[in-house]
Amino acid sequence: MGDRRKGQEEPESFFKSLSSSAPFTEKDLSRKKDTYLIEALHQNEMKGLRMVSGGLIFGTDKNGRFEPSAQLALAMRQEDYVQRINLTASDERAVRYLKGETILSDCMDKGYVLVCVDGYPLGWCKGNGSGTLKNKYYPGWRMQ
Repeated sequence: MGDRRKGQEEPESFFKSLSSSAPFTEKDLSRKKDTYLIEALHQNEMKGLRMVSGGLIFGTDKNGRFEPSAQLALAMRQEDYVQRINLTASDERAVRYLKGETILSDCMDKGYVLVCVDGYPLGWCKGNGSGTLKNKYYPGWRMQ
């Protein structure tokens, strides 16, 4: 779905990190401008309806690279994504994540990591492969 520079992720390769239990597949993906959507209904089923949004925002194309959406993280279960970290509510890293700070982990994954607290997904971090997870939590939702 477009030209990419070396090392930049496309939504199709992001699908490879989804487990087989995920409730959607790559064939459900469509693109409208820079936004990738997972269609809730097929277009022919929506004829005559005025829709604000016809599905779940899967991610966006930002400066030539794919970024998964915060809404996608909230719509998933922890077992739907292979690269994930599960924190407990009492872990100080959970609060640091909610504040928008970078967190450290024994997670050595590179690329997007699903951050969960007590098994419930909150959002994304981007791992550098050395245990540092750069926060991708939606800025408008961050704790003060």
